[in-house]
Amino acid sequence: MAALVFRRAGITRWRFSTTSPPFPRSRGTVRLLSHTVTLPATTERLRFDWWEDVDPAFAHSLWSDGNVMQFIGGPQDEAQVTARLVNQRKTRSEYGVQYWPIFLREGNDFVGCCGLKPRTDTPQLTYELGFHLVQDHWGRRFATEAATSVIAYAFGPLGADALFAGHRPTNESSRKAILRLGFVFDYEELYVPTGLIHPRYKLAAQIRSCS
Repeated sequence: MAALVFRRAGITRWRFSTTSPPFPRSRGTVRLLSHTVTLPATTERLRFDWWEDVDPAFAHSLWSDGNVMQFIGGPQDEAQVTARLVNQRKTRSEYGVQYWPIFLREGNDFVGCCGLKPRTDTPQLTYELGFHLVQDHWGRRFATEAATSVIAYAFGPLGADALFAGHRPTNESSRKAILRLGFVFDYEELYVPTGLIHPRYKLAAQIRSCS
């Protein structure tokens, strides 16, 4: 699926079609990029996919799990997970990204998801980086491995100016993973799903290129 990407000092929007190229709608000075929209690169142990192309049961097993969701607002019921999948498809349609499902290359076990969500509160091209892993795969640094590929994709083909990430204050594993990826503390804000003040971290393109 080919795409033309117009980066502007505003919000980049994508439209995908099997018969014609998409043209984003936004305002500002145009900077033109051209590339084929694809997935983040396969890693040593993991591969990425699109939610549209996998069994939705994987999403339900992930986002309805109380252990997985304890740090991000609590487990979701069937209707909530279905709505979340609809939102993931919409994000792909409009922006060419989502929180991609990830699988082991060997054995094809479902690991969780890792990906990007566009931010609309800044004139720069920025994304939120996130990852959710099923409990059976905690403690194996899969989050770091998958996120490293997603970061390369964001600053490479997508041409992002910066990435942001956050975690529940008590989620020490996520904090360590975010810092390992090169993010630095930026600010704090209320995260509505938990009702708590969450620390927020930033990774700028120029910082990443020098690391």
